[in-house]
Amino acid sequence: METVKFDKIVVRPEINIRHNLGREEMASLEATIRSHGLLQPLLVRENGEEGSYELVDGFRRHEAIRRIREKDGNGFTNVPVTVLKIKDNERDETALIVNIVRKDMEPMEIAAVLKRMVDGPEVDEGQERVGLKQGEVAERL
Repeated sequence: METVKFDKIVVRPEINIRHNLGREEMASLEATIRSHGLLQPLLVRENGEEGSYELVDGFRRHEAIRRIREKDGNGFTNVPVTVLKIKDNERDETALIVNIVRKDMEPMEIAAVLKRMVDGPEVDEGQERVGLKQGEVAERL
């Protein structure tokens, strides 16, 4: 893993698999990234230009950071990335594989982790830290 300038990552909308950016999901992702930083690096490949990269996976995380920078006017100058050495035909295949194998957590798995995290009087603080709206933790538990 390495760190690169956020502005040097090129997003090509036509190659991004996920196009549906729900407002609530993006707000939650933004809150989480603001609170904890980017926990999972973006997958990029060299773009052919010195120091420039093309986004392969992490479109929602990239978009959340773009929105945070737009709102806050600063921050996230550099972001963690994993640079893949792949060709054009491997780019789409890699993006598809990453998205196919990604599986959402089951509701009971989420509830068990939330219970461990927020057991006690600090429920409000815990839900804010993980990007959930007020009442969502109780609802999921």
